Amino acid sequence: MLTHVIAPDLSAWGLPTPTQVRAPEHGTNNEVRLVTSGEERFVWRQYENLRVEQVRREHALLGWLGRQGLPFAVPEPLTTRAGATFARHADGRAISVHRFIPGRRPTRDDTEIALTAMAFATLVRVLGAAPTDVAMRDWTSTGLTEIHPGSRDIEALLGRLDDEGVDSGWLRDVLSSDADVRRRSAHLPRQVVHGDIAMSNALIEDGVITGLLDFEISGWDCRASDVATAMLTLGGDPWTERGRSQIALVHEIFDQTLDLTRDETWLLPELVLRRLAGSVVWRAGRWSAGSADIGEVAGRVHDGAAHVASVDAYRPR
Repeated sequence: MLTHVIAPDLSAWGLPTPTQVRAPEHGTNNEVRLVTSGEERFVWRQYENLRVEQVRREHALLGWLGRQGLPFAVPEPLTTRAGATFARHADGRAISVHRFIPGRRPTRDDTEIALTAMAFATLVRVLGAAPTDVAMRDWTSTGLTEIHPGSRDIEALLGRLDDEGVDSGWLRDVLSSDADVRRRSAHLPRQVVHGDIAMSNALIEDGVITGLLDFEISGWDCRASDVATAMLTLGGDPWTERGRSQIALVHEIFDQTLDLTRDETWLLPELVLRRLAGSVVWRAGRWSAGSADIGEVAGRVHDGAAHVASVDAYRPR
């Protein structure tokens, strides 16, 4: 019997009408449904942020990764009866169906943090050989104010934050230094990166990472950007002893797997700040477009300020 969630149409893939449908427990930037069709489970996704050409590249990247013998799964887009990896909504948006990957989100336990970091570090190492034509974006030529269409007028957005009583001083500082950080990162090793490393984008079952998810913002960038993101999202709070220990653990795993250069390691704190600022700008852009509320933006600004005060934790000794 179907739940109250409307069942998506799977006929383009030749699949029977779902017998079970539910929305994911955690938020997503796309319309996503977990469905049971016949005897199998699938993930139905309607893309809200990628153009059709970007979806093609994402699926090409996923197909390439699927042939690399990874010790974990990545989303596998099913082919429609027409031979494509996605169908089209009436309004032009792309829709895909992926096989369900079993597992749960890892916890903040040190062991599961280490397992997640090892899986993502392995992914980044393998992505170093990925062809450039599967990169959906060139992040090396994208300034912070260009990452979301709604954030182009950054001064207006900052003004609105000021009007809301949100102290965004650290954000202004990072934005003003963005060109310099991009210049300094120009000589670092570059490759296709995942772009959104996070505990929420990994699945674990019986002590094994079963899958890595969400390649929606993958693109061409310095590989250290993925390392910085991993230290920020997989590590703990940098103002606590345990959090600093977890950050060091994540760095050690990535360093051993990738053999990071000295210049990469030295720039990690600045790349962490850039990631924090990018998260605010992206959410502010969605707020400007009416897709997020001011509380979400303010929360990211406050979180960024706390990390700025302890940013030295991201500079391994």
